[in-house]
Amino acid sequence: MSTAPSPHNSQRLKWLDTARGIGIILVVAGHVERGLVAGNIATSSAWSILDVGLYTFHMPLFMVLAGLNVKQSLSKGKPRFIRSKSRSVVLPYIIWSVIQGSLLVALSGSTNSSTSWNDVLSIGWKPIAPFWFLYALFIYFCVASLSVNRVLLTALAIFGIVLADSFEPGSFANLLCHHFLFFVIGVTAGDWIKNWNPNRPAMMLLAGIIGYFVGWQVLAAGKTAYTSVSAIPCAIMGSIVVLTLARMVNRSASYLEWIGQRSMPIYVMHIIAASGSRMILQKLGITTDASIFFIVGVCSGVGFPLLAFAVMNRWGISPLFGLGDRPRLSGPLPDSPVASR
Repeated sequence: MSTAPSPHNSQRLKWLDTARGIGIILVVAGHVERGLVAGNIATSSAWSILDVGLYTFHMPLFMVLAGLNVKQSLSKGKPRFIRSKSRSVVLPYIIWSVIQGSLLVALSGSTNSSTSWNDVLSIGWKPIAPFWFLYALFIYFCVASLSVNRVLLTALAIFGIVLADSFEPGSFANLLCHHFLFFVIGVTAGDWIKNWNPNRPAMMLLAGIIGYFVGWQVLAAGKTAYTSVSAIPCAIMGSIVVLTLARMVNRSASYLEWIGQRSMPIYVMHIIAASGSRMILQKLGITTDASIFFIVGVCSGVGFPLLAFAVMNRWGISPLFGLGDRPRLSGPLPDSPVASR
């Protein structure tokens, strides 16, 4: 276990939790948007542009955050590091892949998914979306446990970026190779990022927004894959925007910090919650407005997992679902892969 953080470190971790809070909401928004497009509810071309905007940077952001504390964790010993990541990454990956996969099979006639029992049984080598992130993250942790040498990791990251373009965009191999760069940024620049505090955050935010927006529009206009080499500058700019915003609103956005501390429960449950809300709205026939579906889906995708996690903690069963103990309000879970980002 790590020692209790000093007041300075506690403050630093709080702004990173705020960044996680913003990031996980964007992850939910991206998956809700794709669900609406797949279900022919969102048909406007604007949704495709939004898709590029969200997917270009929200997972790269989380990969950067995931790498921040790797060196610190490894200082306690490689065996302990791997055991910790097995509990906090592999266990929830297995449990929630089985839970979500089983639900998708059972509701195959009512959802956009074509998941089969064969897919559920293949999670050892073929992740069910969105759990590719946890699968890839554990691989990255294993690589980092072998060496955190800056030159070696950078070389591997560059090789991964080049190799990514040889795979089908959006495939697991493509995602695995592309996102390693951002994890390496988190590992190699972790101390600098955690202590980063721009003198003129408003100017930094504006520059980041402009850079991100230009990159976003270029990618959207050219229908370029969000895992292409040309998407990297946009991903970095988007991540800078979120990190800068988190720094600026840290003291007044405790709710985002609170959400960020619970990003793992949200991540593993948001598809179930958001899909459920979409199915209910469709059954009730209240509206066909894609915007309403989107808002309800995002609120459900964030809110239901938070409620479910609170109930699990109240009943003392959260460890049975691979979600560990109740998070500390003063900082991230020491063993949570999402909180350790």
